[in-house]
Amino acid sequence: MTRLAKPTNERRGVLKSPLATARALVDRRGNRKVIDVAAAAGSRGVRQVVLLLAMAMAARILGTELLAVWALVHIVIQFGTLLGEAGISTFVIREKDLTDRIYATAFYLCVALSFVVTLVTAAAIIPIVELMGFTEYSTYFLVASIAIIPTSIGAVLRATLQRDRKFTSILMVELIANALLMVGIATFLLSGAGLWSLVLPAIISSVTACVAYTWYLPIPQPHMDRESVRRIVNYASGLVGFSSVNFWGRNADHVLIGRFLGAAPLGIYSVAYRIMTLPATQINAIAMTVALPYLAPHQDNQAKLRSSMRRLLTLLGMIGTAPMILVWLQSYQVVEIVLGNGWERVGDLLLILVPLGVYQMLDSPVGLCYQISGRTRMYFAIGLSRTLTSLVSFVIGVWIGSIDAVVWSYTVATILFGPIAISCGLWTIGARFRDWLRWCSPFLLCFPLCWLARQTYAGAVGQWGLLAADLCVVTLICGIVSWFAFKVAWPNVTSGRREKQLTPAEMSDGAALNT
Repeated sequence: MTRLAKPTNERRGVLKSPLATARALVDRRGNRKVIDVAAAAGSRGVRQVVLLLAMAMAARILGTELLAVWALVHIVIQFGTLLGEAGISTFVIREKDLTDRIYATAFYLCVALSFVVTLVTAAAIIPIVELMGFTEYSTYFLVASIAIIPTSIGAVLRATLQRDRKFTSILMVELIANALLMVGIATFLLSGAGLWSLVLPAIISSVTACVAYTWYLPIPQPHMDRESVRRIVNYASGLVGFSSVNFWGRNADHVLIGRFLGAAPLGIYSVAYRIMTLPATQINAIAMTVALPYLAPHQDNQAKLRSSMRRLLTLLGMIGTAPMILVWLQSYQVVEIVLGNGWERVGDLLLILVPLGVYQMLDSPVGLCYQISGRTRMYFAIGLSRTLTSLVSFVIGVWIGSIDAVVWSYTVATILFGPIAISCGLWTIGARFRDWLRWCSPFLLCFPLCWLARQTYAGAVGQWGLLAADLCVVTLICGIVSWFAFKVAWPNVTSGRREKQLTPAEMSDGAALNT
């Protein structure tokens, strides 16, 4: 009598343990993506940890006014880099047939644009700082604009490494550049250099990163041709248009607050906004940095893109929701630890901004749909509409006369316009807004659930007991939601089923049948 084999989890379809599920995911997909995500997280994480430490040190040494000036200087550098790079890095990643001729054209076009943008920025600095009322700080703006050139060129070199999925090489460059940045900022601050403590190390760090990338990538031979320029412009024009209007839509609040409400409110608002965007923005950046080169080869397969977008949003919700809710519940304690005393108003703003940050974290990846599908001009139209909506909300808040009004009006405008932008983006891959709601609403519901749970024990424990209880509740609620979301997004992994691997004979039979 033949003895029957003992049924296994794979045959019964029984749920695996979390550890077995993670092991199955790595076994099924290979560890390349895991390594790439870890390297991308490391490169972004190192940068943001350095910036957070620098902000904490500068807040204690420089004060709110100089910190507000640095926020404006940083905006100028970022926008100049955006124009100098002009969407070329995204073109390099997405282009299916990136020949040496096209790559050389893209590289030297970026070099030329970065020099032109730097000269234009330097010429426009004086009237800009006069408009904002910071004429005495114009020298800092002029010197900081030098960083546009190496940062723009480094962006294209970095994109080439991303395309080749060499994220560990990017990590090594970021470690070197950010080590210099941290040492430079600390040294200059302790020596009493004032605002130069933030300007000069930023230039040194960007030059170091640009030079370090050339260690992994040879500089292409000088070449530019009209056909390659046309292809780059056709794709990148809509992308740089979107990035430009979106950039000012996200930074117009700083300009308006600094101009009409003063430097002190701007310092409070900029710190609160930075703390709110720091976790969500970096988690998003890590995910999209890895997702774009992996999804670009499937740009003609909408079913694959829909499945990948669902999994990307699920993964972002699993990683980002819990820490953001914990920051939300412990906002005043986080502000006291990071910034010290005297910044309580930042905690007030975080109570409004953190839930909005999670909403934006789950909204932003939809922009990948435009980039991968090549509909960058539609992307620009949506970005322009969103920017105008945000600008109106900022004007209303400034007209009312308080940073709380600015935050509330911006929050309402973002939530109202979000469904339009999400619907248009998902349409490019054959999905709808209701699909996004089905994928993301469980993570958004974690906020009210955690808040209601907190009301049951908030008055019964002390400060450290409240932190421990918040940590347990957030972990439990977000863990349950994340597990069920993961179960739906990766059904084959969680059920233990494996897709059947066809043998060469079966593949040839199938091909013959199709013909």
